[in-house]
Amino acid sequence: MIPSGKSAPLRFKAFIACLATISLVACRASRGPSYRLPDSYGADQVPRVIAAADDDLTQANDPGLAFARLQVAQETAGTKGEAGQALERARSGAAELLLQKLIDQDAPPGHFLRLIEAGLQRNLAVRSRIAQARSCLNRGERLKSYRLIKALDREFPFHAERASSGDVLADAGLDLAQDRGRYALLFRYQKLAPEILEYLTTQYPTHQAGPQAYAELARLYVEAGELELAIQRHEDLVVYFGDSPKVPTSRARIPALRLDLIGRSDFDRRPIELARQELESWLETYAGEAREEEDGVRQNLLLSIRRLSGHDSIVADFYHTVGNDPGAELHARRALALAREGGSEKQIEAAQKTLDQWIESTDATNSKDSQ
Repeated sequence: MIPSGKSAPLRFKAFIACLATISLVACRASRGPSYRLPDSYGADQVPRVIAAADDDLTQANDPGLAFARLQVAQETAGTKGEAGQALERARSGAAELLLQKLIDQDAPPGHFLRLIEAGLQRNLAVRSRIAQARSCLNRGERLKSYRLIKALDREFPFHAERASSGDVLADAGLDLAQDRGRYALLFRYQKLAPEILEYLTTQYPTHQAGPQAYAELARLYVEAGELELAIQRHEDLVVYFGDSPKVPTSRARIPALRLDLIGRSDFDRRPIELARQELESWLETYAGEAREEEDGVRQNLLLSIRRLSGHDSIVADFYHTVGNDPGAELHARRALALAREGGSEKQIEAAQKTLDQWIESTDATNSKDSQ
């Protein structure tokens, strides 16, 4: 409590100092417990420090104290040779036990900083960073956990714990992909998922969550109207994870999305033909296996055939207009054949009418020419 007799500026300064103290305490608390230790040790004290740390581990079961003690010695004693190696072995052993304890306790992210900043050997440093990212994820900080893993990959691009770091990425990205909630009132959490899942699939191409990541990316891109990207991600799933149970669904979705991309039947014929080939291939592979996609595949196959018929009818009309009789006949007859294959009575009648009109027009022209 600040005495009321103090001037306003003094009261304000005291208030700021109080805030700074609270902030410092909170900062220290976020890094875990602190220990009363000497600021430095001499080289001749290192054996006793190692023995004391061993007691911390075996008698007090306090790897945090043991590691803190050994860290001070590592930073200040300046030991070399066998003594230095003994100190580093003791420090690494305490760090291993401390890391495991923090993981078991699901410690807050800040508690891992003492390990991360300690200059430990590579594998311990990597595992400490992954544990910190997992701690963030456990507290709902999905984007932060992703950024920590991304920073880890930049610092140690070929680390040996990629299965574990990939797990963090997969859990963060897939959880966001399913989150229909909003933040800052306007923005959807789902919008954050593609960045993480794209990073996972490109930087961790063989991770076990790959099929699910590709499937979720495709779904999110469809919802965003990015159909070409959705097709690419389904194709990636098929290429990179050909044995996945998700492959049949992706193979069914690819031609369906191609057809959705085509607004009119007079567009490029090639994607329609490709979609038809893909649908026929799907049926050759999976028909009769009671898969839920089969009815949709058959409907899309009929749709592709009907669109091809419509394309031929348009081309036949064009050739008839410009006086290319062979071209008009070829496309008119093909339009009718495809219409019959597609099974739409309305389209069959229209294609037949187009062909009949062409035949009548041709006969009339031929009769006039022969006179």
